Order: sequence, then structure tokens, then C-alpha cells
Amino acid sequence: MIEPGIAFASLDNAVRNTAAFVQHAVSAVLKKCCADLTFLIGMYKKGLLGKLQVLKDIPFGMIACTEAILVSGPSKRLSRI
Repeated sequence: MIEPGIAFASLDNAVRNTAAFVQHAVSAVLKKCCADLTFLIGMYKKGLLGKLQVLKDIPFGMIACTEAILVSGPSKRLSRI
């Protein structure tokens, strides 16, 4: 369900709102579940805790869809077709 406040927002506002939500969620998880994260990261993915801490603090960059396609490179799946 789309919240009424975001249903009529511009694309820029929706993207900013989404970025703020992701940063808030990561921040809340780091604050409330740090011990669990430390345990899981120790078992599976070294260095992830630092990346999450950076993610909650840095501003998100925004680029156009066409630029994102160019940056991401050609799709391996589509290149086989």
C-alpha cells in the first residue's frame, strides 16, 4: 500500500524519502541489533559492519536512469540472447 503522503510526490521527493528510510532503517538496526550483527558478520561477511556504518552516514547520490544503465554495463543475461 502506498502512503497517501508519497502517492502524489515528485520522483525526486520519492527518491529522497526512500534514501532517508534506508538510512534510518540501517541506523536503527545498527543501534538495536549490533551484537547480533557482529555475530553474523563474524561468521559470514567480514567488514560488512563498517560498510553499514558508512551507508547510514553518507548522502546517497542520484543519477538518471540512462546514466545508471551506462554505469552498470551491459547485462550478461541479455547479451546471450
